Amino acid sequence: MWGFSRSGRFAGGGSDTPGPGSYDPKRRDELGWHADPKSAFLGGERGLDTSLGSEPELLEEVRKPERASKKPEPKQVPHEGRKFSWATERIHQLLASLDEEKHKHQTVLEEKDREIAAISSKAADQQTAIDRLQQQLEGATDEGYILSAQIAEKDVEIQKLKEALQDLQKVSQQQSDQIAKLSRELEATSEEKYSAINNNWKLKEQIEAERAAAEAQFEESQGVLKAKCDELDRLALELNSTIAKLSQRTTERDTLDSRLQETELKLRDALRHASSAEEARDCNAAEIEAMIHEKCGLVDRCNELQTQLDLTSEERRLFELQTRDLESQLVRQAEQSKRDQDLSNGRIDELLDQHKALMEAKQAADSTGDDLQRQLDDMTKANSESIARIADLQQQLGAVTLAKDAAEANKSELQVELGALSRAKTELEDAVAGMQDQLGAMAEAKEAADAKGAETLLQLQRAVEAKEQLDLKLADLQQELDVMASAKEEAHANRADLQKELELMTDEKVAAQARGADLEQRLDAMTQEKTAAEERGADLQKEL
Repeated sequence: MWGFSRSGRFAGGGSDTPGPGSYDPKRRDELGWHADPKSAFLGGERGLDTSLGSEPELLEEVRKPERASKKPEPKQVPHEGRKFSWATERIHQLLASLDEEKHKHQTVLEEKDREIAAISSKAADQQTAIDRLQQQLEGATDEGYILSAQIAEKDVEIQKLKEALQDLQKVSQQQSDQIAKLSRELEATSEEKYSAINNNWKLKEQIEAERAAAEAQFEESQGVLKAKCDELDRLALELNSTIAKLSQRTTERDTLDSRLQETELKLRDALRHASSAEEARDCNAAEIEAMIHEKCGLVDRCNELQTQLDLTSEERRLFELQTRDLESQLVRQAEQSKRDQDLSNGRIDELLDQHKALMEAKQAADSTGDDLQRQLDDMTKANSESIARIADLQQQLGAVTLAKDAAEANKSELQVELGALSRAKTELEDAVAGMQDQLGAMAEAKEAADAKGAETLLQLQRAVEAKEQLDLKLADLQQELDVMASAKEEAHANRADLQKELELMTDEKVAAQARGADLEQRLDAMTQEKTAAEERGADLQKEL
């Protein structure tokens, strides 16, 4: 803020003046002189020990020659509104600056004291942690010594176990020599046994070849029997198709009956209308004739269906005869196959299943035939023509009879083949019995050799078990040794980590001490500055 002179030499407000003197560097007095800066307290003397600083105008005015005539100075009257002189104001400013500096220095000193206290506390904590880590390091060192002693003891035990292992290896070597000797004896015995086994194997192959030939013959017989069964299945399919056709024709007959009834109803209605009106009769005569003609056609269709039903009934009777013949044939084949049960059990079961299926088909056909028979009895009164179909069925019956004779011939051939198979089976059983006797003798010799070998293997197993136990014990000791070694390594690692932490904390302590020394130096410097400020304040006090 500019002062009253707006020169910047004296700071202050517009109402604050330097003092009782009329001092204004740019103001001239009545004689044309500039105001003297020290006129307020230097007794009014002008130009004595006056420093005008950097005011060139004032310097020029001072250098001007003093005028000869001067008027007396007017009486200096204190200016109204003036508070302090410039010196008092300056003293107040210096005192305020001094107090502010003291407060700043006190704040800085308090902050430094707090920092020093925090650093001291942190250093104490670090020293405590260092002591604790030192104790842990000493404990880890003691544990390392203990583990070293235990490892030495385990080394002694391992040495003893190694000596015991060497003894067991010697015993095992002796047993191995004995086992080798027994193995050579067993090989000598095995050669004789293998020669006998080879002979028996050749005999077995011969028997297997004969058995394969017999099985081939039996399979061929089964093929013939399967062909007969297929023929029976074909006949069953024909019966099913005939039954389906009969059902279809029955449905057609029911449809025609319903249409015939409708036509009769229409005819009756037409007749009633014809009796009531002659003109209507003339008009409906053609329609009545058409209805009568349609009725005749329906009656013919019913007769045709009745004929077909009669033929179907005859077919059913013939199929029943064929079924009975096949059943008797199956019974005889089952009796014959029962004697060869060991060779054809599977095929007999299959034939029985087929027989069961045929019986079920027969029962279904019987139930269906009963229904058809009841329908046939209802239609027999109006249908009687079936001679041509009967002749055809007789021809079919002759064909079925020829097929039956062929089946009988095949049956006799099958019985002959089954007899041959039975004889081959008996011979095979005799050969197998002879082989079993030879195998029994060989089994006795093998049991003796196996008993001797088992005893040797038992001794070997005992030696191996003892060796395994020793290996397990050595493995346990080795595992304990590894655990102790790992514990020792871990202790060394922990010790190294603790040493590193100790070094880091020592470095931090040194750094903290260095920071404390720096703070002390700064505190000393600030103390010196404070002392200098106090001295300057004292000097100012003295000046005041």
